[in-house]
Amino acid sequence: MEQTKILFIPTCNAGVSYWRMWNFANGIHRNGYGATDILWYDKKQVDLAPWEIELQAAYDADSYVPQYKITNEMWQRLRQADAVVFGMVHTQSAIDLIESVLDIRRAGHLRYVPVLMEMDDNILSVPTQNPAYAAYAPGSEIRRITERQMRISDGIIVSTPYLRDVFRDYNENVYVVPNSVDFKMWGKLKNKPKPGIRIGWSGGSAHAEDLATIEEVIPRILDAHKDAKFVFVHGIAPFMFDLEKKYPGRVELHKEWTFIDKYPAKIASLDFDITMAPLIDSAFNRGKSNLRWLEAAALGIPCVASNVGHFAETIENNVDGLLCDSEDDWFKNLSRLITDKRLRQGIGMRARATAEYAFNIDKTSQTYVDSVIACGNSVADRAVIAAQKALEVRESENEHDQSAVADSCLADGGGPAAEPVF
Repeated sequence: MEQTKILFIPTCNAGVSYWRMWNFANGIHRNGYGATDILWYDKKQVDLAPWEIELQAAYDADSYVPQYKITNEMWQRLRQADAVVFGMVHTQSAIDLIESVLDIRRAGHLRYVPVLMEMDDNILSVPTQNPAYAAYAPGSEIRRITERQMRISDGIIVSTPYLRDVFRDYNENVYVVPNSVDFKMWGKLKNKPKPGIRIGWSGGSAHAEDLATIEEVIPRILDAHKDAKFVFVHGIAPFMFDLEKKYPGRVELHKEWTFIDKYPAKIASLDFDITMAPLIDSAFNRGKSNLRWLEAAALGIPCVASNVGHFAETIENNVDGLLCDSEDDWFKNLSRLITDKRLRQGIGMRARATAEYAFNIDKTSQTYVDSVIACGNSVADRAVIAAQKALEVRESENEHDQSAVADSCLADGGGPAAEPVF
């Protein structure tokens, strides 16, 4: 049976593109679920995709050659694909490009190739304190472009059920494929116990408000448990620098960024005994996936998380993770894990088993292909219905034309009723 070939076109930073495109492309190819092609992926990308920036610059300058170079490369790859998945685009030239793909398909030159969109955040509810708020605020240019892409795409693939429910207002074909772990990569990594109990967090720069929910908990833990140490990676909140000074040697800050291909090894090398995933309860965070729990689970490390969104939906409390509703919950749950090695090992082991069963890239890659095929079938069905309606319209017009000709003959005296009667 011929395999479905999916073309992925990333638009976001390397982390998002890895989890939502490269990871699935690799899983699909490795397991023989389909064929994949990923265009313009850069594992060191920290912002928008260069192709979007270059295309918009050429568009603004009315420069034909750069536009042709980018669009021609895409068309060459697209002609060989059965489906194309774009990341969320950010420029007028990029949304125009997607519109042109749909126009050419309607003209009959791309068969029934579905055009899908990847979404991993609830950009409709970005908090005002988030650095990305200005870009996605109601009425902004990027917000208009994103909403347009959601509406014109044949389908949207998202990471959580909450996002599916939110985006159904824009598109009836929304498919959930959860973020998943490549255990062939993560499974090879081992953390080596270090002195004390290392409690870790990693994340981006937009989590200051989330981290503030445990700001008062951290000194309580450090005062109550002299063997505890906190380790923070990447998105360092301002209050952590004060804690680093107040508790020398017990608050470890890793401010440098790690490229996504080195990230799993980086996390494993930090030798966490416990991980944390604090989130405030907001519409934006309810759309967040359980990725921090997944990363810990892949390494067999227990995770303490806020009882919010996807964490609440996927973690079985006191079985494969611990959920918190208050500062006291955070203090209690962290204290339990600090003082009970068997509890740490048990929750970590069960978390890994859950992740291997439900969030394993070797399984969910098939779900991704099935979602793309379902969207393609929807496109084909709509095309058939449209063709049938067009045929009915033409037949109706033909009948009307024939009737008009007959009436004209009657009016001119050329019909039977105009014959003389003797």
